[in-house]
Amino acid sequence: SVIEKHFTLDKTLPGNDHYHSMDHRDLRKFIDNLKLLEKIIGKEEKKPIESELTARKYARRSIIAKIDIPKNTVITEDMLTFKRPGTGISPKFLKRIIGKKTKKDIKEDEILEWEHIS
Repeated sequence: SVIEKHFTLDKTLPGNDHYHSMDHRDLRKFIDNLKLLEKIIGKEEKKPIESELTARKYARRSIIAKIDIPKNTVITEDMLTFKRPGTGISPKFLKRIIGKKTKKDIKEDEILEWEHIS
């Protein structure tokens, strides 16, 4: 990005441009405001802080077996539910789970893990 702004050493000089131009005090304030804006916007990469990680883990949900699911069974949506804690597969991956076969017996109320499905 490029910013174009007229600059003057004295805003009281005759002519319209000087009055509307930026002087050294305006430039200092402009730079300070840009630095403040950078702090407000923050970094592109957003990471939760440590206290949020614990809360997220227990507030979010995982995909859970609603019933006992035997090994080599094709998983259907009616076999699954969502419960806390969020330590297993996120419900946002439900469509990836449906239609897959189980690699092991999964007990009712067991949190699904990626290694449980093929």
